[in-house]
Amino acid sequence: MLELGVKILIAYLLGTLLGSLILGRMRGVDIRSMGSGNAGATNALRTQGKLFGFLVLLIDIAKGVIAVWWLPSAALPGIDIDAGVSREWLTMACGFAVIVGHVYPVWFDFRGGKGAATVVGVVAALELRLLVPLLVSWIIVLLLSGYVGLATMLSTVALAAAVLVLEPALGLDGRAKTRRKGIGEIEIIVHGRAAHAGVDPERGVNAAHELALQIARLMKMNDPRRGITLQANVISGGTASNVVPEFARALVDVRFAWARDAWGLERRLLRLRPILKGARIEVRGGLNRPPLERTAGVANLFRHAQSIAREIGFELNEASTGGASDGNFTGALGVPTLDGIGAVGDGAHSLREHVVIRELPRRGALLAGLLASL
Repeated sequence: MLELGVKILIAYLLGTLLGSLILGRMRGVDIRSMGSGNAGATNALRTQGKLFGFLVLLIDIAKGVIAVWWLPSAALPGIDIDAGVSREWLTMACGFAVIVGHVYPVWFDFRGGKGAATVVGVVAALELRLLVPLLVSWIIVLLLSGYVGLATMLSTVALAAAVLVLEPALGLDGRAKTRRKGIGEIEIIVHGRAAHAGVDPERGVNAAHELALQIARLMKMNDPRRGITLQANVISGGTASNVVPEFARALVDVRFAWARDAWGLERRLLRLRPILKGARIEVRGGLNRPPLERTAGVANLFRHAQSIAREIGFELNEASTGGASDGNFTGALGVPTLDGIGAVGDGAHSLREHVVIRELPRRGALLAGLLASL
């Protein structure tokens, strides 16, 4: 077991060598404070130029190749080859560890990139014959969209029998996610007419009042039983307390559990009309991510993961969540998708956000078992 532990650790440490952050320190910049704030090749390309972005891409792909192609069979000084450790399992575990290292690098406050390029390297090293179709589809999507993460996801899904999403588990008990809500964002912009609030308010059209009426209308669309929620979370408007506001704006978060509800919900949102005479409204945005539904394929994939977890020695449970991930897209494409099998932690999007490090080996073993058996 010494060889297994040492090589998984080396793979993790290899993953922590993020090309963008290493090259960035040499240049005296931290791209996590620039552009999108991500430490990946896309943000590096956009903030530091083509050559910098290309070098980051090569480094991150090379990490995945080295961790899977060279490390499992390498003879390390003072470490004997353990005949009791399956090379296949070790290869999968090293592939997982290098990706985790990229996403949660210990040297950089556990704030890494999304691991898209490293995943490309891992997949290419696992099955060389997939390299050409993977890279061709990857380059096409990258050129069309400009997003490395989207290119990696769609090119990989094109070859996939199943998708395993390394988003964090739900809760400290490490539940996998078999259902996610679809999401959308709409912007409601109201145009009214300014007037003095004390002298001649009747000449004005209060944009804030119109917006409030529209939000009340939106609240009637909430249907918790069907998994539909709408929340106006950002509101602005007005200039002074004695001026009837001529402008108001709201950003509305939209969530829905079933794909069959998407079209009707979006149509109702985009067809909103003014209530107050003289007011004018614009509705922008829409639904941008389908739900991940618990299909028969998703349920079967979860049960398979659950049986592997039991062999390892722990119980894996499932959960649904209102949050979304790239798994929403792959599930909508009809590919069985198991989400939330990444790190165990808590406090997402808060100052309490953390990863339980002692759980990482167990999650790595689960992922290795899934990759080896699917």
